[in-house]
Order: sequence, then structure tokens, then C-alpha cells
Amino acid sequence: RVLGRGAHSCVYRGRLRLGRAVAIKRLNNADKECSKDFCRELMISSSLDNRFVVPLLGYCVDAEGLFLVYKFVSGGNLEHHLHGNIPSRGFDGHDLQVLTQAQTKESSGTVGSKNAGRKGRACLPWSVRFKVALGVAQAVAYLHYGIERCVVHRDIKPSNILLSSKKTPK
Repeated sequence: RVLGRGAHSCVYRGRLRLGRAVAIKRLNNADKECSKDFCRELMISSSLDNRFVVPLLGYCVDAEGLFLVYKFVSGGNLEHHLHGNIPSRGFDGHDLQVLTQAQTKESSGTVGSKNAGRKGRACLPWSVRFKVALGVAQAVAYLHYGIERCVVHRDIKPSNILLSSKKTPK
């Protein structure tokens, strides 16, 4: 099942032999630029260890493509939870974008949410929004100051922020 597409990549949902769900990013190995992007992403992702960053589980290089295997994040992306089922505004291919169909139940704790009470829209209580903002800030702080070589993400946006089933941002 396709989860998302980029300019030079496609992300699929898959399962490992023992049943663990994964997100598999496939890059075109015929393109030299993709090979550079793959190597860069592999080097960076393999060095990261933070609860707010999706962990890289493995990689594969073969004749069919270049593959990066990440832990599957089951809660959908922040854009969906804030704005509901809206059409994608595009993807520039720089970062992993995983789109899922997860829905959250509307809660009475969403006073002030512009989506509260609108049928077909997901919404997040303000306490969860704060938790997500804090987690994203901690992830950025880790990328900038918590590792030997600073990593600048360059594309932080709601559609690139994934949420776990417990609404922890990744």
C-alpha cells in the first residue's frame, strides 16, 4: 500500500517477517542525485536516537532500487488531525511523508478548535496540541544540539509530523 510520494521516492507500508509494520521508502537508484540523497539520509538517520524521531530499522540496495526501512508510525500526520481530510498540497521529496487514514474521535475538550464539531474532520484537544508542539521543539533541539553534527531539517510542516497512537510526535 502506498503511503506517500515524493519527487524521487515513494513510501509504502510493509511488514517484516515477524509481522512488525514498517514504512519502506524506495528511491530510484538510476538517478545519481537519488543515490546521493539515499546515502545522506542513511548516514543521518542511522546516527539518530531520540524518542521524537522515527527510527531507521534498516536499508537495502539492489537492482530494483534503494530502500530505507523505518518504523511505521500508526497515528497519521498532524495536518490530518488539525485540518481533517483535505487534499494534499504537494510534496517536494526532501523528507519522508507518511500519509495514513487514521481518524480521531471528536472530543468535548476541543473548545476553541476551528474544527470542533465539524463532521468528517479530525480535531485535537489543546492539551494534545501543546504536547505535540513541545515534542517537535525537543526533536529540533536534539537535531541541532544533541548530536555531534547538527542536522537542519528544512521542511518542518504539519504533514511531515507523524503522530503515534498515543499522539507522541515523530
